[in-house]
Amino acid sequence: MAYADVPQDLSAVKPKAVGGLTKKQLISALCSVAMGLPIFFLTRIWVGNTVAVFIMMLVMLPVLVFGLYEKDGKSAEYYIKKYVRHMKMPKTRPHKTMNIYKYLESEDIINEERKAKSKPSPANKRKVPAKSKTNNARKAGRH
Repeated sequence: MAYADVPQDLSAVKPKAVGGLTKKQLISALCSVAMGLPIFFLTRIWVGNTVAVFIMMLVMLPVLVFGLYEKDGKSAEYYIKKYVRHMKMPKTRPHKTMNIYKYLESEDIINEERKAKSKPSPANKRKVPAKSKTNNARKAGRH
């Protein structure tokens, strides 16, 4: 009796259009044929059939691979887009980390400087005469 394996995740199954190819694969195959055949017929006159076939394959291959390639459920466009974005990025790392200990240390230094500025220096201190015991006794009314 014939049987078929059913995949567990049915969302991974893509609908087939013609001959086991998806729409994208079919369109890329037709585009590569539409590009390759005119090149073959135009170049075989000057370079011969063998070289013309190789030139045709070199032109058709990237278009065909672009439509057929898929890795980990991601198409070639995904990887090309990521590669182009990577190449546009700056080569140096723009992000710089902040050393929090250096920051806290500088804050401590600033706070110490502020405290030092707010305290009067001994040279600028106003001299207050010391109170004698006789003055205190007079004020209390005991003389």
